[in-house]
Amino acid sequence: MEAEAYLSGSTIIISEDRYAVVKAHQISSPFFAAISDHQEVTLIQKEVDLNPENTIESETGWRIITFDVFLPFQLTGFLALVTTKLAEVGISVFALSSYSTDHILVKEIQLSLAMDKLREAGVNIEE
Repeated sequence: MEAEAYLSGSTIIISEDRYAVVKAHQISSPFFAAISDHQEVTLIQKEVDLNPENTIESETGWRIITFDVFLPFQLTGFLALVTTKLAEVGISVFALSSYSTDHILVKEIQLSLAMDKLREAGVNIEE
């Protein structure tokens, strides 16, 4: 399966809200995503939902880009392709995968540049 074929012609949805990546004491709602591993709890939350009492550290100013395409488990290299294209112009991402698709968080100050680079790759942007 070709990652390029899934990327070109796909559509992305860009969150209107700004998000924070939070190192938290515990999982607490509301959140976009929660990860609890043997070292820490990480929450992706809207900035307006941050709870200072539950926050150990946070990084704010992120926007979520969702790839509105079903990505089969057998597909390899999709996120590698996306992150490589964005890295070419100095954009760092925070990547997440759900059951059916991928999401990346990009700093809002780099969102316009990220959109331009993804358009070059044949991606449609839902606005």
